[in-house]
Amino acid sequence: MQIQFRTGRYSQVAAECDSVYPLSGSDNFTQIQCRVVNQSGTVITGNDYYRLTEGMPSTYITIEEGYLNLSVVYFQFRGNTPSPAYTVVSYYGR
Repeated sequence: MQIQFRTGRYSQVAAECDSVYPLSGSDNFTQIQCRVVNQSGTVITGNDYYRLTEGMPSTYITIEEGYLNLSVVYFQFRGNTPSPAYTVVSYYGR
């Protein structure tokens, strides 16, 4: 879980997958999943998870009405498969 502070003036946050690679073996991973939650773990966006593709530009994620004033949001990342992997991500709250 990654914490991001935000101004609350914008309705979107952003995340991107800079790279994803396996713990061992051939590197055929290209995607991870991301979601944004509040302090109690409630998803505060339209979708539960957003798919991030390695090397692609940032994915802008819209925060739902009623949560726009949150100054702290939490980014949660998981693999796109059950296989263990490392990943490098970027994210910001705006």
